[in-house]
Amino acid sequence: MSKHGFKKIDELEQFELFSLNKDVLYGYCYGYFNSEMIRNNASLTLEAMKKGFGFKVIIDTEKVLGTWLPSITWFENELIPGLLRNGLQGLAFIQSLDHAAQVSLNRFMEIPIEYNIQVFDDFPSAITWINGSEVISPTLEYQYLVNTGNGVRQIDSRDIYFISKHERKTVIQTKEEQFNSSSSLAEILNTLPQSMFLRVHKSYIVNVQKIKDLRYHAGGYYRAYFNDFGNAYVVVSKLKSQELKNALRRTKGF
Repeated sequence: MSKHGFKKIDELEQFELFSLNKDVLYGYCYGYFNSEMIRNNASLTLEAMKKGFGFKVIIDTEKVLGTWLPSITWFENELIPGLLRNGLQGLAFIQSLDHAAQVSLNRFMEIPIEYNIQVFDDFPSAITWINGSEVISPTLEYQYLVNTGNGVRQIDSRDIYFISKHERKTVIQTKEEQFNSSSSLAEILNTLPQSMFLRVHKSYIVNVQKIKDLRYHAGGYYRAYFNDFGNAYVVVSKLKSQELKNALRRTKGF
């Protein structure tokens, strides 16, 4: 544990990145920065967001010295769009005590961004605002975080075709990748959009929107085939076949 009770997760020259909880990232900056240092620090924050460390960000520039005006265009064209694409829910800055750095932040705040960004004079004000903000990015409805064993990955649940459970192994299947999970199917289903996913067998959850065909097999069982996924199929139990048919009728007009 370190500054303001945050747990440090990474650092670079004159920049330390902390995580307060699953929602909030806190970046502490100090000293003079050139454009390369600023880009590296900002990219570190973006990577932390991609790994699921937080989607609300506080950047503390109180001890930053000098101008960073040369980086404003990069912030506008590269950083902010990247943050928004990865689910940014709120961004708070703590104002520098240095005049030149203040001018830079004021110029940054003039960027026409339709998003919730605020500047504060101290940490308590910033954390109070960021914790109380209720900004929800539309893409977050489809955000799913999976622990791959090599870290946490954020994936779009709309890219999931199906999820299978065999013995103790749970596999999340997208078109390009498989992700192993230690969670049960019931636990995973509770975190996914209920209008999109359905448990169709004791061993399978399917993304209804990915299904292209439902074929009767034998003994009351069906096979669900998927768009752009070859001949792969998921077994649908007798008890769940009608529920899946109804879901397909509602969402795809089957």
